[in-house]
Amino acid sequence: MRVEKIVVKSAAAAVAAIALIASQGSATAAECKGLEKPKCENNGSCTWVDSYQRKDGVTVHGHCRAKGGKKKSGN
Repeated sequence: MRVEKIVVKSAAAAVAAIALIASQGSATAAECKGLEKPKCENNGSCTWVDSYQRKDGVTVHGHCRAKGGKKKSGN
């Protein structure tokens, strides 16, 4: 019985840790959203995207976004 309680508590702690790690990416995105160009460029976790026109003719206005994370190689 005591071992089962320890296992359940350990599993709950692991789930909480994974949820915390997963939520950190969205916190960075929220940190950059809505920033003007100068503030965006001064924030190390953000990058400015200049205005551009898509193939379908829609103009996308310049905006601040979170920098992408490191991608794992497919090897």
